[in-house]
Amino acid sequence: MDKSQRMALVRMPIIIGAAFVIIRVALELGGMNNIVPKILGVAWLDILVPIYLAFKINGMGIAKPFTALIKSMATYAIPVKLLVALSYLLAHAFRWSGPRFGVASSPTTTAFEGFVGIPLNIFVVAVVTSLLAAAVFGGITLFVVQRMGKSK
Repeated sequence: MDKSQRMALVRMPIIIGAAFVIIRVALELGGMNNIVPKILGVAWLDILVPIYLAFKINGMGIAKPFTALIKSMATYAIPVKLLVALSYLLAHAFRWSGPRFGVASSPTTTAFEGFVGIPLNIFVVAVVTSLLAAAVFGGITLFVVQRMGKSK
């Protein structure tokens, strides 16, 4: 799978992930009940996107589907998790209130922590978590779909 195929495969999940981030931040800043924004968290997509990618990759007949899955998930996760990290940076800059932004917008948070430390930490942990989720949920889906295809 080349880079253009991978980008075509993850384009829609990236758009959906970006929409989730923007809508969630808007709901949180608008004072929406805490449960509704949690439903729109991109963490849920870390379960759904690898399953979607596994089905798509399996249908493409790629020689190394697991490698393609992990690369595709990284291509999805990096821009979406950058948006999440950016929301924490903006929370610090504009002192947004809300349970999720408590540490980033705290008056005791230093400029380095608010602009670099917290967003970078969130980005790295989120990307690694996304890749682990892809390995588990996408890997299991690939395994099951490939087994089902052989049994026909």
